[in-house]
Amino acid sequence: MENFHKRSQNILIQEEERIVLPGSSTPLPYWGLECSDAVTFYSLEGNGQHYAEQGVTVDCTPSECRSKRDLSFVNGSGTLNVSIAVDGNVIHRTHKFQATTQTELLDFVMRFVFPKTLFDKAVVAGDEVLHRDHNIYHQYALSETCRDVVLTGSQLRVQIAPDTIDCPKGFKPHLYVRDEKGYWIVHVRLLPAESVRTVTKLNYSFYNRAVPQFAQRLLDVVGVSR
Repeated sequence: MENFHKRSQNILIQEEERIVLPGSSTPLPYWGLECSDAVTFYSLEGNGQHYAEQGVTVDCTPSECRSKRDLSFVNGSGTLNVSIAVDGNVIHRTHKFQATTQTELLDFVMRFVFPKTLFDKAVVAGDEVLHRDHNIYHQYALSETCRDVVLTGSQLRVQIAPDTIDCPKGFKPHLYVRDEKGYWIVHVRLLPAESVRTVTKLNYSFYNRAVPQFAQRLLDVVGVSR
């Protein structure tokens, strides 16, 4: 679409989960969605592992994009519906996962990514965060004192606020912001509030996944994961 390559005074949707801000001809980094079980890591960006994706349909215009796909994980399966729509200076995003078999999830994440040059600071739950490229997580459970993440710069102010969350039993919604090198990362995420089984996940730049099942069994035997 030709108008995506010209500067616009409107927010434009270039493709699934990629938008162009007013006055810019360059799209923001891919936003996307992430979820995982004890083995599978799924990302709309396509860099996951141990999953199958079928029946993908994507329908995009400059103001709205909708997609649907069937997902199979190691520990479950379901249908994922994703939508993003522009209404003036507001962007509405909806992510819905409907399990089709018994499914165990470690998390379910709506992700936002912005170049750090756009904003001087972030505020979450009254905590002011400056960008120092430290990749530190500032995470809080959604509550009366934590309803949004606000990013502020000299030209832009963005408020990321969950509207309606249909939270499954056993999960609790959280917000976090972190200062990844070069980028602001914001997650609206569902995390387990009730323990079903123990999964050990490593969070390093070179390995951000759950440990293999044989390693988890060993940790369970020696009691390290308890």
